[in-house]
Amino acid sequence: MNWNNGNKWVTAALAVLIGFNLVACGGGGGGDDDDDGGSNDGSAAVAPESIGGNEFTFYSGTLGTRTVAFNTDNATWSEVRDGATVTGSYQYIRASTPNGAQIVLNDQGQDQAIILNFNSQNTGAFAFRDQRDNGTFEMRASNNGGGNEIPPNGGLAASSLAGKTMYGTRTYTSTGPVGQTHTYTFSVNTFHDSDPPEESDGSYLYTPNGNDATLDLSYHSPAGFNGDKHTLNMKFHTETAGVFDSTYTRRDGTVIQINGTFRIE
Repeated sequence: MNWNNGNKWVTAALAVLIGFNLVACGGGGGGDDDDDGGSNDGSAAVAPESIGGNEFTFYSGTLGTRTVAFNTDNATWSEVRDGATVTGSYQYIRASTPNGAQIVLNDQGQDQAIILNFNSQNTGAFAFRDQRDNGTFEMRASNNGGGNEIPPNGGLAASSLAGKTMYGTRTYTSTGPVGQTHTYTFSVNTFHDSDPPEESDGSYLYTPNGNDATLDLSYHSPAGFNGDKHTLNMKFHTETAGVFDSTYTRRDGTVIQINGTFRIE
């Protein structure tokens, strides 16, 4: 599905402006109601002063993909839609939180408000103000010719997680709170989740395949997590960031659905 259908985009985006706080990924099941939110690496990201001269690619699980170029005049945008170039005006407004901002696109006389939550210099999560739909985004310089080298596994997915850190930000869970960013550090075959109160350790199996990857986490400690398993299906939108959907299975058979975004350093 492609967001080049402008009517679908406009219909989904129109709303009364209301507050929105993007949420963050779970480890350790993420289903405890007393979760205190833990660490949140998003606080280190800062929304840019302006977005002119950049293009945004928005990835939505329901609406597909849409790429919009914001011109260097900091006032107009353009995109290719159904083979024709469509243009309009926009406003970019930074939020009171350092990593938050909103874009108000004027598309054929109708305003479309999109909330941005940066979790790195050029990636993050977005949502319409009425929260009807959300997803992730990637910002890059317009006409950027870089970043075209093919990673070792033949796609965008990292070839290995050994020695790397992954930040997982939950955007949906079938139970319990949302709002955490879990920090996973990986050795050759073990991982550590440093997010309290769900700090835990275990072994893992990571299998990349082109732009996708599967990450199987097996929890060993502490005792409350021993026997739990978490399988993440990862889709890379860049070489270091993307989205995931996952199933967390507790040792008693309880199954929890957790979806979100990830960033790897």
